[in-house]
Amino acid sequence: GASPLDRTGANAEALRLQKVRKKRLAMGAEQFNRSARKGLEFLQGIGMLPDPLEAEAVADFLHTAPGLDKTAVGTYLGEPDAFNLEVLAAYVKSMDFSKLRVDDGLRMFLSGFRLPGESQKIGRILERFAQHFHAQNPTPLASPDAAYIFSYAIIMLNTDLHNCQVKRKMSKEDFVKMNRGINDDADLPYEYLSDVFDCIAAKEIKLRDDLGDPATADPKELLHGMQSKYSGPGFAAGTGVSEQTGRDMFLVVWDRIISALSVVLETAEDDKVLRKTVEGLHNFAKVCAFHRLHDEFNKLVAAVFKSLLKFADGAEVTREAPEEDCVWIYVRHPKVQLAAQTMMSMAREHASCMRDGWRCVLDYVARLHRLRALPLALLEFDDFVDSEGRPLDSS
Repeated sequence: GASPLDRTGANAEALRLQKVRKKRLAMGAEQFNRSARKGLEFLQGIGMLPDPLEAEAVADFLHTAPGLDKTAVGTYLGEPDAFNLEVLAAYVKSMDFSKLRVDDGLRMFLSGFRLPGESQKIGRILERFAQHFHAQNPTPLASPDAAYIFSYAIIMLNTDLHNCQVKRKMSKEDFVKMNRGINDDADLPYEYLSDVFDCIAAKEIKLRDDLGDPATADPKELLHGMQSKYSGPGFAAGTGVSEQTGRDMFLVVWDRIISALSVVLETAEDDKVLRKTVEGLHNFAKVCAFHRLHDEFNKLVAAVFKSLLKFADGAEVTREAPEEDCVWIYVRHPKVQLAAQTMMSMAREHASCMRDGWRCVLDYVARLHRLRALPLALLEFDDFVDSEGRPLDSS
């Protein structure tokens, strides 16, 4: 059989090929977001989609490509053209709704795209969902038509309960009355309707990103989600993993790690969560330094500095003493201080990796200088001193 070294080399090569494929898909997604037709033509041109197009291949692209705009995906799936309808059918057919309640099936279905605004497009999409859902779950909904009508009712309920512009919210009894007789002229069980209502009321059906929506995510959940996503069995680096493989693995996820850590740093208030986040930032820097990934390291420094400026801009400044408040913000504000210490520490520990990151460091020092917040010893430092620190004679 193959030796451990051969297997490691094969794994590294497979990982590199996977990375190339992911990059090509991302490029195709960027084109698709601007124009679906041009995006698909681009993917055909680089060999990522067959020519002529096949509905199953396009559906797989819409399911798996990173960076797709969910509105663009929903618009494409809702188009009435014959091929778009084939893609919609293939997209739905590839999903497994068996043993799910219809609201859970909808939640799963709508996680990959945003429903378009036109009622005809919504109708086409929900009709195809209802057909496939009922085929996998023939009870308690008696027919695809019943599943379709009830799916529409759930979308209406979701909008009613979670849209702040709706003043009079639908009650559970309103929801039960609205769905009388929809199950092929029969009523759905009250308990079933009640459970669906309670579930939608407790948790809105919304789009899902890989690491959650940064604007609304709970910091602890976001940090836990990142840990579980990137530290599972598939990402565990054992002794048999080569340095090159570890580097390639890191390059697959580095941007998502920075994004997640930045959101947690900016939104968390819990000291334990903040300590874990700063530890994660330092570990990220160490990995960059070890693999000599200077661009990624400097983007980390820039992200920390961006968070620092957000903290400073969000702090209160009074009209009576704005200058004193600014000094306090940049010198004493706890989260500004935390971000500054993290940035300076990374620059000091990994100075050989610093490139554009020096701009961030010097920008922060310049702000302190303008506020006259730098220590006098730093301002009066002599460039030319003897071995005991005494200034040399200028003559």
